[in-house]
Amino acid sequence: MRPPRPPNATLGLFFPVVGPPTFRFIKHVRDEDGIVRPVLKSLLGTDNFTRTLLSWNMIQQKELPYTLQLFQVPGKQVVNSFVYEVTRGTGFAREWGGPMVVLAHKHLQYALDDPIWRDVGCEDLRWMFEYFRYGDEPLSVIAVPAETGDSGIQSEGAKNGYLAATGMNNIKAVMIACEIERRTTGNTFVEVEIGPDHPIFRESPTQISVKMKLPLLMHKFPVQAVEEGMDDLWFRNPEAAAMNRIVDLDDRGWGYVADEWIGNIGSVLIARADKKDLDAKQVDMLAAFCAERLGHYMDLVVNKTPDYSKEVITNELTHMSIFHLFFERRRADLKWDDASWEHVKSPYEV
Repeated sequence: MRPPRPPNATLGLFFPVVGPPTFRFIKHVRDEDGIVRPVLKSLLGTDNFTRTLLSWNMIQQKELPYTLQLFQVPGKQVVNSFVYEVTRGTGFAREWGGPMVVLAHKHLQYALDDPIWRDVGCEDLRWMFEYFRYGDEPLSVIAVPAETGDSGIQSEGAKNGYLAATGMNNIKAVMIACEIERRTTGNTFVEVEIGPDHPIFRESPTQISVKMKLPLLMHKFPVQAVEEGMDDLWFRNPEAAAMNRIVDLDDRGWGYVADEWIGNIGSVLIARADKKDLDAKQVDMLAAFCAERLGHYMDLVVNKTPDYSKEVITNELTHMSIFHLFFERRRADLKWDDASWEHVKSPYEV
């Protein structure tokens, strides 16, 4: 027998950090601005939370009959064990951390309307499972387990027609894993397939890639689930940082990594702006070029080493011919230990 309903309360779905989800009565109060809000501090541990509004089911390609709101604690959070198991093998497991609460209300006609809250039911657990696994972007990222080679590069993609449900216009992209993820999986560069409407295509190209006339887009994952007690340094991503140095000659930060790419940025997704396929070895090569060639000479200029000019580095070292020379030499070295490098194409040849 369930407990009696408190006044001004609706049923919500609570996902604790450890353990299965449970239904909880959530009280709603009117704040000083006259807006009716849920009281979640007892479940989330804070009044500072983020909201995600869900109204679309990506698997069934249809609108939900009402709006679901997902409430989370912002920032890095301990891995949510239940959701982690639900999302295992999809490529989304690292995105879900901390306790979470799901509430429901009728669709709003206008943004300023007061939500009319309703109970969350068992059917909403299914909606949330599918959201946790696949998101709500049309044709969003779908990744399935794949075999891993000796090179530290993993491929995740279509198997047994797995992607057929979301269309055949998927684009190959690459995830650059942060330190902790590559330590856990053994892979730095992981190939995934994304749809043409993925949020990454709303990002701006990196400065270096534009200068190289090969515009690349990067997208940070919205939440990074972490193990309890983990050091923030594990979220460093040196390859992503190296590819985001400033090359604008008029910028006082020339040669440095852009502020938003410094430090513990977590794993990132990278794709071509022209929506052509990009594979893991190509990203490996581009990251090495940015770190070992461009980064090396940029550091010399930043440290005021004589005989080095930022104009020469910006305008000449980013030329396609310089990259091709680096590409061929590095590929020749790598193929001695890994024959799969033999037939890797330059990203300019795609």
